[in-house]
Amino acid sequence: AVIGRYRSVTYRGIPAAETVATLNLGENSPNEGQGILNINSGSLNVTGDLNVGRTTSANDSFIFANGGVLHVGGNATFGRFAETCDGSLTLAGGTVIVDGELKLGAFELGGSMLRYHNLGSSPPITVGGTLTLGRCSLDLTFDSGYTHVPGTITTLVTYPSRDGQFSNFRNGEEFNCGKNRFRIDYDVSGNSITLTALENFPASATRPNIIILFADDQGYSDLQLNGNAAESAKFPMPRLQTLAEAGVRFTDAYVSSGVCHPSRCGLLTGRYQQRFGTDGNLSGPGYNGMAVSQRSVPRRLQSLGYQTFGIGK
Repeated sequence: AVIGRYRSVTYRGIPAAETVATLNLGENSPNEGQGILNINSGSLNVTGDLNVGRTTSANDSFIFANGGVLHVGGNATFGRFAETCDGSLTLAGGTVIVDGELKLGAFELGGSMLRYHNLGSSPPITVGGTLTLGRCSLDLTFDSGYTHVPGTITTLVTYPSRDGQFSNFRNGEEFNCGKNRFRIDYDVSGNSITLTALENFPASATRPNIIILFADDQGYSDLQLNGNAAESAKFPMPRLQTLAEAGVRFTDAYVSSGVCHPSRCGLLTGRYQQRFGTDGNLSGPGYNGMAVSQRSVPRRLQSLGYQTFGIGK
């Protein structure tokens, strides 16, 4: 079976059990396009291999295990076929069993994301063969009513052998996703990856609001507040002028790049973007979005109780 051409398929447990020999998400030219599979209930059995994010077109593909069971009798491969074909798996209440190997991302060809929504709502992924973590990131998301209990240990995946680590979380590292803090441990009892819930950082009741306006292609002398009378006559900015007069001005601040995407990565991380391989805009064979291993300023602010939001380009 193939899911491609930018189609989304939802299995709702009708019939209660469905069996296919192989399953491929993402399709090559002339019918190129990503594939999305939602599993809400029932038992979907793939007797052979599962391949997600495949061939050489821009076929990023996704599986959402929202309920029911996904059972793969062969190997399951996510994002290991081409540079522009990533494969992602999100667990949000469903069960995933792989009898063979589970391969998440390649070091050179593709990438992958493993996401857990409301940690603990799904049982651990069970892998019968080797768990391979290539260029793969771990992500956690939560509903607003999620309860974080320090000391709780949640098993993410079990396996007989493992190769690699998540690119954004290393063994024993402590991190936060939103306000919730965890420690990740690999090879616990020899065959599992676990997250231990930690005490959250206390939220400050006096924290100020933070608003950043980031403009492209704007010269220093284009603004009225920098004393350019000719420009201010053509493009008056009274509210921006009021903000400057009532606040603090940094007259010798500079962006970290002369083009848009790298400068945004520098702003979001507080690092020179060249240090993590983002030195150009998102185009051509050198496509280089912000590395998943980077921690962002908004993520750090979330751990202090901030609610963050971004809008724009």
